[in-house]
Amino acid sequence: MTLWMPKKKPLYAPMLSTFGGGSVRGFQAGGGAAPTQWPPTAPSSTGLFFSWSSSSAETDVYKIDESNDTHSRVLSVTNMYGMDWSADGGYVFTLENDRRLRCYVWNATSGGLGAQIGLTSAVIGSGIFIPTVTVNKTSAANVGKDYIIVTASNNQDYVYSFNGSSFSLAANLNFNGSFRDINWSHDGTKIGKAAYDTTYGTEVIDFNQSTGAVSNKITMNQRSQDFAFSQTAAFKFYRDNNDFGYAPYSGTSSATDGTQISSGYGTGVDCSSEGIVVSSYGWGEFSEAGSGSYTHRSSLPNMPSSDEIVVSASNNVNSNIRYVFSGSYQSTNRLWKIQKTSPYTTTDLGALNPAIGSRNTASIRMSR
Repeated sequence: MTLWMPKKKPLYAPMLSTFGGGSVRGFQAGGGAAPTQWPPTAPSSTGLFFSWSSSSAETDVYKIDESNDTHSRVLSVTNMYGMDWSADGGYVFTLENDRRLRCYVWNATSGGLGAQIGLTSAVIGSGIFIPTVTVNKTSAANVGKDYIIVTASNNQDYVYSFNGSSFSLAANLNFNGSFRDINWSHDGTKIGKAAYDTTYGTEVIDFNQSTGAVSNKITMNQRSQDFAFSQTAAFKFYRDNNDFGYAPYSGTSSATDGTQISSGYGTGVDCSSEGIVVSSYGWGEFSEAGSGSYTHRSSLPNMPSSDEIVVSASNNVNSNIRYVFSGSYQSTNRLWKIQKTSPYTTTDLGALNPAIGSRNTASIRMSR
């Protein structure tokens, strides 16, 4: 498949000043001006966007046309550690090399950063290790402001609120152990952290969207390279180099044994609000009934050694189709199309350019 690659475009000096001293390629000036209301009116989106960020502060954004499955890179930024979209896809939050969190308008038609509408006044944490930016997808509609988790290094995990013009520190999560991954529950009321640590393992904490306060931190004693909540957060999925499985989460027990789905198969895992579970083992469906059950549907052909993996939550063209994106460790990023209804077909849409080379994946995100 031939990919269109954006040509490098010149930047005006004021634009450069907003990117933490970095540079951006494929900048779309049509990203738009700052919204006049918050949360803003949802934009009209013609494609699905997904991002890959490295631990060396490089971020690429791709767009897939859901009508024909073609994909291309639409943005490439240096000195950006990570980004994630708002629930409606109309703006993005970024962590850049100066360790400050920003909010930009996003061009939901062609892809690109528009006006900067928010910036944290102080740097976040000290140093950078597996940086992450992940947005609460329900709080803007529920309480009129966004909450964003941003991580700097081990034991430096913070939640910031954004009201349309300014950021405020809402909570210091104070998680323990060596950080590997962190995620919101689908309803935005819980936060889970994976740690490859036999002492602390997975930790889950409750989050109050009205106040921004956290409480009831539970340690589940299951070490994990990656972590995902099930549909209603009744279960958690864990992933390390040797085990892929799930365990119930009641909010009260501190130690819970898991049910193994497979052994081996890399490190990434994700579960959508529909119960579609993806990993380097493949994809399947999860039922929360009773003690939980996983039904395997297909492998993901040509799966590289996976660091991170994510599945889309919707499709604007065919409601039975979802996309799976994998970011790997010093290998290739790859994209698949899956049909979530019978006959459950899986199509390899190919590797994404440019190749990762010697770079390490820090985080990957999808716009919806």
